[in-house]
Amino acid sequence: MNIKRLAGMTLSTYRFISGRAKKYNDAVESKRRLSMLSDHIRWICREGEFNDHYFSQGLNARGTDISEFMGRATLSRFRRKYSGIIMRQITDGSPGDEGLFIKDKFYCTAILREAGFPAPETLFLIVHGQLIPLGMAGTVEELPDGEYFLKNTLVESGYGVSGFTVSNAEVLLADGRPGALTMRHITAKGRWIIQKRLQSHNAISRVNSTALNTTRIYTLMTLGGIEYLGGYQAFATGTALTDSWQHGSVYVGIDPSSNKLRSYGITSQSDSRDGIMYKHPDSGIEFKGYEIPFLTESVEICRKAHAFFESVLIIGWDVAVTDKGPVIVEANGNPGINVLQCFEGGIRKRVIDACRQAEKQYHG
Repeated sequence: MNIKRLAGMTLSTYRFISGRAKKYNDAVESKRRLSMLSDHIRWICREGEFNDHYFSQGLNARGTDISEFMGRATLSRFRRKYSGIIMRQITDGSPGDEGLFIKDKFYCTAILREAGFPAPETLFLIVHGQLIPLGMAGTVEELPDGEYFLKNTLVESGYGVSGFTVSNAEVLLADGRPGALTMRHITAKGRWIIQKRLQSHNAISRVNSTALNTTRIYTLMTLGGIEYLGGYQAFATGTALTDSWQHGSVYVGIDPSSNKLRSYGITSQSDSRDGIMYKHPDSGIEFKGYEIPFLTESVEICRKAHAFFESVLIIGWDVAVTDKGPVIVEANGNPGINVLQCFEGGIRKRVIDACRQAEKQYHG
């Protein structure tokens, strides 16, 4: 990291801790400002990024230690190291890249469905504009009337996703505009898939009905088995069609043992503007104790599915809870973990221990 970038981050950090940020848990004694500034500088030097969830992770509280938490840079380093160790074992010395099958939505969905896990059916694969039918319909216009998603196979975080409907053999975008020509323009480059849009369970739709609101579940591969690392429930806000962090969604902690939400949620702007949310801003439904069906089943499905990607250290699963049960929408082999640590605390030791145990097992 160059000096200019470090200086800029340091200035932003000082401004952040000097009054603009939302501070939580007023009953908890907070660190002095110089101590918080020191935390931020250490984080920036170690992770190469600004921790914009410092307060929602509770790191401003006296006695907390940022060394128990990790950012994307540290996770990526140990994720790559773990993958290399395992791939050399299962490929007889070749490093390989099993991660390809989890990065690509087309491959990942196909593997999950073939293995018997609930996952969306892919109706079309589009490669650089060439439409490859995989279902009964030969063209998009021949699809049964209903709602569908067009997804880029490699783009994450809710980007590269467009909703559309088919009505009387006419393709309409989410805003009602004719969509066939636009879709051909969008899919002229890259790889895309078309899947039927799933419908959220009624209990989830009561909180928000504009999007498919998914449950994010994290699993960790260890020598002792696949562990549940934590998770949260995403709810879209406003008229957003996706529940992504970047589009203003609220993420709420979950308790799979009780199938209920925890007491509060956060947004991408929680530390700088919004603060903690105790109810959904549109529906007004309170989060604490609200029941989310099939949470326990969702965790178990993800734990079992992780076994088919044995060289991937940590997976963030997006699960849609429908009236018929959980469906794995997609999997992320390099997931963001800042929000996870807002609800579960620091995961650094668990992740690093899993990697080092594998290294010791296979390299002595």
